[in-house]
Amino acid sequence: MIRFADEKDIPQLKEIWHISFGDSEKYIDMFMEHQFKNAQTVVYEEDSKIFSMFFLFRCGFSIKGKNHPAFYLYAAATLPQYRGKGIMGKMLEFSKSYAAENGFDFIILSPAEKSLYDYYGRFGFKACFKSQKISLNIKSKKKYTPSFSEKDFEKMLILRNMEVKKADGVLWDEEFFRYAVYENGYTKGKTKSSEGCYGIYFKEDDHIIFKEFIGENPEKALDFVLNVCKDEKVNSAQLTVPVCFEWTENSDECILVNTGMAVPLNSEALKALENSDKNAYLGLTLG
Repeated sequence: MIRFADEKDIPQLKEIWHISFGDSEKYIDMFMEHQFKNAQTVVYEEDSKIFSMFFLFRCGFSIKGKNHPAFYLYAAATLPQYRGKGIMGKMLEFSKSYAAENGFDFIILSPAEKSLYDYYGRFGFKACFKSQKISLNIKSKKKYTPSFSEKDFEKMLILRNMEVKKADGVLWDEEFFRYAVYENGYTKGKTKSSEGCYGIYFKEDDHIIFKEFIGENPEKALDFVLNVCKDEKVNSAQLTVPVCFEWTENSDECILVNTGMAVPLNSEALKALENSDKNAYLGLTLG
């Protein structure tokens, strides 16, 4: 039976999560405490035993300036002994029907592995999200004086959604955005912001990896990244930014990467997706 979970199911959901993803009990507890109530959790159950799950978060998918109501599908998992039996496929079809009947235009997800693009494609999901992955080596660049401000979630989210709307992409509400930043900090990442820029990142040896970087223009962006690198005492950085963002020529490498998929749930949504620029921005997600 496929149904939506409630709080009494949390112990079983935590078990599936730990077995499937290997995260610590403390981390899983944090997610359940902060996000379970904000998601609609789809589960597959037989004889009071839950075998499979995923979470649906409300979001928007902005295409050509129109905001389409959507769900973001997260943490899809099935217990190992029940995989390969078509359970996840049935849950996906259930969720598509539920979302369509309730006025949603899309379900969006970010496959954890390249092989999953083919799997989700069998259920109508289309690869439509891309980002630029940019590498910078700053050893020879001049030094800048850091000018960071305190995190202002409201301003950061306004900046993000303003930049996303310049092309196509996913729009988050403030509660989801705050949690994503909090989760990054919980896993020893950092968030810094300044006027017209912010970065959500983690440090790996002598390297900074930005999970999301948003900047108003290339000049401010370069200045901000160099500030972060100086502040963290590193010599290089990797950024993931919207394809529409015109980066400075100072980048050492710039490649396009697939970051997610969407399934249109009605004819209007299908037409909108077909007319999109095919390089929509997903950016910051959980995990």
